[in-house]
Amino acid sequence: MKRGQSIAQVRWDLALRYRLIETVAWWEGRLTTQHLMQSFGISRQQASKDINTYIVEHAPENLTFDCSPP
Repeated sequence: MKRGQSIAQVRWDLALRYRLIETVAWWEGRLTTQHLMQSFGISRQQASKDINTYIVEHAPENLTFDCSPP
């Protein structure tokens, strides 16, 4: 996804994952790669890439990364 591109302009499967990212983050207040892995059957690497791409290119103000243990 290119910077400034809306969710409506990305592949449908990626748009679904981005929507799950937003929903889980809003509902639970946190998001892990496990959420995407379980919901879509993707690898941890793909889930991490999707989350990072979402943060960097789609909505940098929506999520912050917290590396401290839960």
